[in-house]
Amino acid sequence: MVHVIIDANVFKAIFEEDIGMDAPRPGRSGSATPVWIGNPPKRIAVMDAGGQIEAEWRRQVGGNSEWFDAWISTQMLEDRILTVTVTGHASTIKPLYSLGFPKGIVDIWYVRTAYEAKSTKAEIPAYLISEDIEFYDPKKKASKNKAELINSGKGPVAKEIGRNNVTVCCISRFLEMHPN
Repeated sequence: MVHVIIDANVFKAIFEEDIGMDAPRPGRSGSATPVWIGNPPKRIAVMDAGGQIEAEWRRQVGGNSEWFDAWISTQMLEDRILTVTVTGHASTIKPLYSLGFPKGIVDIWYVRTAYEAKSTKAEIPAYLISEDIEFYDPKKKASKNKAELINSGKGPVAKEIGRNNVTVCCISRFLEMHPN
């Protein structure tokens, strides 16, 4: 079993692929569908009890609230979602800001939720799956090589998050580590 914290851009890709849009879209490292489909290992999505991640996911589906409600209900019934009460994690979050991680955006909830999942169930590997440069090296947002950086899983922010035993990776890298 692995815990996956699915960033909004990856969730949007899962949604778009599920409703039949082109997969993968330009800029994505691969098809997002296999991130969520597949056993073993069983993949458990982790969300915060405060609803920040759920609200962000819901925004990604636009006006398709029926799809989202059905999807989330199915996942809950199948015990594929773990909800954790997130604490501040101030001492582990502060270094991210010094590396350029943006303040005041929802992305920090993915990190806090990943840290909480890890502190709640230390023996279960945790992966924050994102194709967003903020989770790797926000200072390279304008770089022509940001796709390479994301695909490598490297960067100062990813490294700092990794010090807390959470692996930051893109779609294709996660699937290399955990193929279906």
